[in-house]
Amino acid sequence: MFKSRAKKRQSLEKKRANGVPLVAHIQPKSVYAEQYRNIRTNLSFLNLEGQLKTLTVTSSIPGEGKSTVSINLAYVLAATGKRVVIVDADMRKPIVHKSFNIQNTKGLSTLFAHPDVNVVDAVHYEPKLDLYVLPSGPIPPNPSEMLSSSRMNVIIDDLKRHFDIVIFDVPPVGIISDAVIVSTKTDGTVLVVRQDYVTKKEVLHSKQTLENVGAKLLGYVMNDQELDNDSDYVYYGE
Repeated sequence: MFKSRAKKRQSLEKKRANGVPLVAHIQPKSVYAEQYRNIRTNLSFLNLEGQLKTLTVTSSIPGEGKSTVSINLAYVLAATGKRVVIVDADMRKPIVHKSFNIQNTKGLSTLFAHPDVNVVDAVHYEPKLDLYVLPSGPIPPNPSEMLSSSRMNVIIDDLKRHFDIVIFDVPPVGIISDAVIVSTKTDGTVLVVRQDYVTKKEVLHSKQTLENVGAKLLGYVMNDQELDNDSDYVYYGE
């Protein structure tokens, strides 16, 4: 499995060299887009009291599609008329800016390095998508320390004041501590699981890791699961 996974990861890395596809926008009537809308619906049932304003999207290992899910989920949520911002909190291997073809010269890391910079000044607006994007910014030497700092709490509070929903795309749980740190600061976490790619042991370890720190695991998004002879995203609650 690990040899085939390595090959698949290489293939996925090549595909995401220029970012990940916003299929919910490009193919709005496709089964792919419909699955993202299904995820949106499931999340709405978990948010009947309107308490879910910040969401962490992660995976167990690289290559499971967390960034693709983050971006497309942000888009379908924005399509309901809400002010949604996607934050690239993967300051080690950022990709969100590539997906929207925007510069990464200013972003999340800028807000740490220059506290005087207003959050909205670092956010990029995509008018055709009615979606806001906060890129990672220049790659810093100490992402974990930044994310665990009190400054991160201030940034999150500022984002919540300006936006209805804030989605954080973070590194995989099983690689570094960044995802765990951010998950403790948000209202909920979704774990992306690529079928026939990640092991059950790795997924269970990620689940346990998140639960150990008190993160609210809302559920799983199954990626590459075959439904009606097609590869789709499927949401499963806890």
